Amino acid sequence: MYFKNGLREYLITTGICGGGFGLFMCIYFVWISGPVGILAGIVSGVLFGALFTGFCAVQSRQFEKSAEMLREKVAEEKAIICQGAATQQKGAKGIVGWMFLTSGALEFYRRRVDFGIGDGKFIIFRDDIVGVEAKVNRLMVRTENQVYTFTVNRAGLWKEALLGEDFAEEYRKSMEKEATFLENFSSKGDKKKLILAGGGGAAVLIILLVAFVLLRQSEFEKVQNEAVQIAGSISSGDGYFTIDTNYMDIPSDKDTSDYTQQELAWRIAKPDEQSKALEAIRMANEALGFNDSLYSKMMNTTALMGRQDAETKKYRVSWTYHPDRGLEVTYEEK
Repeated sequence: MYFKNGLREYLITTGICGGGFGLFMCIYFVWISGPVGILAGIVSGVLFGALFTGFCAVQSRQFEKSAEMLREKVAEEKAIICQGAATQQKGAKGIVGWMFLTSGALEFYRRRVDFGIGDGKFIIFRDDIVGVEAKVNRLMVRTENQVYTFTVNRAGLWKEALLGEDFAEEYRKSMEKEATFLENFSSKGDKKKLILAGGGGAAVLIILLVAFVLLRQSEFEKVQNEAVQIAGSISSGDGYFTIDTNYMDIPSDKDTSDYTQQELAWRIAKPDEQSKALEAIRMANEALGFNDSLYSKMMNTTALMGRQDAETKKYRVSWTYHPDRGLEVTYEEK
């Protein structure tokens, strides 16, 4: 009998790989794009899980074909009870190969291009086996002097076969369950259901992708939001925002006794308005890719110089200074 991955194993692989990758990408996209990144993480996980499982399935089929000559050679010399792909675990290292159980021994052949007989082969005689354990897909074979650990498909059936138990009935039932599942989709009605389910899944993925594209923050929006966090107050509109070191335009030489109630409340609430605004300007210049010398030019601007400007491939900035109104810097998307 040939033990290999069935539909259940591939679905588990999809869930584990896609779930892990999707969680990582959710964290990454949320970090750079906010809550909308959850959608991108889910899509990434689904696609990665499906692609990785498809890759594993293709590799498994190619591996099976490459072992055909080896199976024929071994079958000529002895009766094969069961067989399948196996990976021998040696510490952190895994040695990929093919394993046979015959009436007299458990034989492992390390993978080679042609699975050459005697090349990377070792044998565990059944008479030397003192214990066998199976956990999920891990098979542990004990002898008096050593423990051999293999990663295999259907480890429980390997254990029963090694212990000489009748595993044929259990194997037949597991194959029947999988065949029944696949047969359920072979009828005309169920094919339609499968097509509808696949189409629905594709539609959901497309909607999620569109939502991600439409709702995700642009680099300019992220800089704008960070400027608000630093400065506290900015002016903004469609495709632009302005940082003002004197948001209320309170003249610098105005005595506090002449402040209006609104101006006085503003000064009390924003005692460090100018330093915070300058910090936001420095941040925006750097984040939007402007030259390091731009901030110095802004600081040296006088009222007589009028409105100044600079630009990059994506953004434009203009600024003006007045003793009574302070420094006003406007950033725009091109």
